[in-house]
Amino acid sequence: MRKISFVLNKLSEGFIETNRTELCILQAPSFITNNQPSSSMISVKPNQTITLITPKIKPGSPNPLKIVWYVKGQVVKLPFNSSLLHSELTINTSLQQEQIACVIENKFGENAYFFQLNFLRAPHFLLALKEQIEVELNQNIVLTVNISGNPLPTIQWFHNNQIIDHKQFEQHITSLSGVYSLIIKNFTWMDLGNYSVVAKNSENKISSKTRIILKSTSKIYLNRFCNNENFL
Repeated sequence: MRKISFVLNKLSEGFIETNRTELCILQAPSFITNNQPSSSMISVKPNQTITLITPKIKPGSPNPLKIVWYVKGQVVKLPFNSSLLHSELTINTSLQQEQIACVIENKFGENAYFFQLNFLRAPHFLLALKEQIEVELNQNIVLTVNISGNPLPTIQWFHNNQIIDHKQFEQHITSLSGVYSLIIKNFTWMDLGNYSVVAKNSENKISSKTRIILKSTSKIYLNRFCNNENFL
């Protein structure tokens, strides 16, 4: 409640009369955010128990103050702790609710504070590499995987256990919306062997691999120039 005092002095019959008047300004409750956004981003793991705490609450006038939390379409009413001047809610994130709101109100208005839940997820292959791929010489090959995860995984490609330098082969490595590709142009016998891709974020690391071999027609062609078939 905000109070404004007025002092009125009145001269009457040689005496000064003083009257004091107080005006009460009626206000809706509000969150004290110090000019910060009325929301918070919180990183959580699935099935994790968390406690959400609002900024300090300015109750407004008049009381009583009503506090309601909205979780996945359900209403949770909690009493206001006037000594703590905030509200808190403990939930399990198995609800997979991405936004939770706390609404405070009295008869003169309401305000809301939002919690954005950022769910952390380990990398997962939606599309992995094939176990083995047969190719022709001078063919363009594209190795593609589709990976989900949060935060977005970092990706590293390997050829015969050697890292493929992203800077050196920048034009051969692409990524778009979780789809990652390694492009091998004009395939030669030097490109034969094992390929793998490793994806990792803060939650886990996964990998997928394939072996690229020549089709029989290309083997016959290559044998004309080389007597050793060990590299095929």
